[in-house]
Order: sequence, then structure tokens, then C-alpha cells
Amino acid sequence: MKVDQETESLREREKTVIESNIQWTAAILIILISALFVFPPEYLLAKQISKYAVHWMFLSLFLGIVFMFMNLEKLLYTAFICSGLLAFLLLYSYNSSFSHAEETSRDVFSLSFVNPSLSTAYEDSNQAKILSLNADILLLEEVSPEYISLLNALKSKYPYHAILSRADAFGKAVFSKFKLESVDTLQLQNRPILLTSMGISARKTINVVVVNEMPPVTMNDFRRINVFLDDLSRILQHIENPVILGANLNLVLSSREVREFRVKSSLIPSRRDNQDGRSGNDFLSLFNTPKNEIFFTNEIECVEFEEINDNNQKPIGITGKYQFRRPNNTHQ
Repeated sequence: MKVDQETESLREREKTVIESNIQWTAAILIILISALFVFPPEYLLAKQISKYAVHWMFLSLFLGIVFMFMNLEKLLYTAFICSGLLAFLLLYSYNSSFSHAEETSRDVFSLSFVNPSLSTAYEDSNQAKILSLNADILLLEEVSPEYISLLNALKSKYPYHAILSRADAFGKAVFSKFKLESVDTLQLQNRPILLTSMGISARKTINVVVVNEMPPVTMNDFRRINVFLDDLSRILQHIENPVILGANLNLVLSSREVREFRVKSSLIPSRRDNQDGRSGNDFLSLFNTPKNEIFFTNEIECVEFEEINDNNQKPIGITGKYQFRRPNNTHQ
């Protein structure tokens, strides 16, 4: 009888040790996966999964709730802490303001950033949608000769424009109701950027820049984008006037490349979170991973922001309203 009790006690201890080891192993695995999003190593797989930070944050939160009901304390605390750290990372990656600024300036202007090639609607419908935006400044990416009808229609609507039409994906254009004071095209890493300046009023001048990138699929692509963003940040740092940057980098805002670019360029994103500006309230929008953005320097603040959809509800761009920041306003 005593032998049986000792055997049973030994089995219980072994079971406890095994369960503890499993919990520690699972906890370490959750920590390592979370670390991949915060400090992604220079490996392709880590780069490719970095866009799923919001998905892993919600999964960690869900796992924490499951572990709570299972009374697994180590895993419970690990999952909740990792989810919280990822939430902080995502908060830092977006505009940190709880709400967009209140419109107070006389020098308010609207700006839309559109990719017409994303539309699934018919050409006439797509053109009508873009023309109906009526933004003060309209930026286009992936502008090719096939959009000649759209470009001509926009020329009739906007008295000032700069168009770089190309057969590849790097064509772009700026259409403005404000007079263009300068237009320049620069080549960075074999990628053209369109740089313009315009007077919003007799007292205010801004620089409007348009850039776009192809989706990175290899480590060389990620390295080249890093160099591209380093070069771009140096150019932006030497611009005296406030800057608005319409950018489709095909990277999420929480990616290491974009986070470092923001630090070097001192740019602020318009989006406050991954759902900002979306018209729908469906559950799947929680997992939205937008890659286009309108950035701006600290002299400017965002008043409104929303996503642009075509007639089939396919996102084709973003639009916002901006104003010059009052001197006593704090950094967003």
C-alpha cells in the first residue's frame, strides 16, 4: 500500500513537472513570436510576417482569455503582456492622437491620394469617382498612358498639375487648385519621386511629395527599400517648408522600415489606427493592414481622414483634410 502511494505521488510530481515544462515552452514560444514583430531579424520570413502584428496581438489576447479559463497562470500573464506590448507598438506606429484635430485654421486644404489601377469598377465609373473627390490637391500613383482620358479630365478641373506618366508602376501625378511654385523629379534607387511646392495662401507654402514602391518579396527588396527610405528622409530633412508625403511603400506602418523612416524624417501619419477612415464596421476590418499613407511634418495637423472606395466598395485610395498647426499645439 505504501509503495502504491509513493508510486502515485511520484507520478503526480512527474505530471506536474511535465505540465510546467509545457507551459514554460509555450510561454517562451509566445514571447519569441511576439519579439519577431518588435525586433524583426534580417531574415525574409520575419520580414514577411511583420505585417501581421495586429493579427498576432488579437490572437495573443484571445489565448490569454483561454488560458485564464484553463487556470494556466504562466501562459495567461505571458499572452496578456505580449498582447499589450504589441498594442503599444501599433499605437506608436500610427498617429498617437485620440482624435483628429478640430478645424480652427483659415488655411485648411484637402488632399486625396489615389491609385486608379486598384479599381474594379468600369473605367467611366472609376473616372467619375475620382473626379467627384473635389480635393484641393489630388495625388495619383501608378499613372500610365492608359489613363489619358482621366488625366485630360483632371487637367480641365485642376489648373495646375505635374504629371509623370510611365509604362511601369512608378508613374505619378499631382493635380492642384493652388499654383505650383516648383516641380522636380528625383531618382532614388531607380525609383522616381515627384516633388512639388505650392502656395496654400499668401502666407503659407507647402511641399507635396509622391512616392510609391513595389511589394518586397526578397531580402534584397527590403534592403533596397531601406536605402530608398534613408535617401528620402535626408531629402525631406533639407526641405524648409512643411511637407505632405503621399506614400504607398507596400509596407505596414508597424514595419521596422517605416518606423525607422518616421524617426529619421520626423513625419507623422494621418491614420490613428488600422481602421481609421474605413466606412464599414465589419469584424474583419479589425485585421486591416493598410499600406498607403499620407504623412506630414509637425507644422501641419490632420483634421479629417477617410478611405476612398470605388463603386464596388474596393479601396482605391485615401483622403484627408489638413491645416497648419497653431504654435501652442503639441506634437501628435
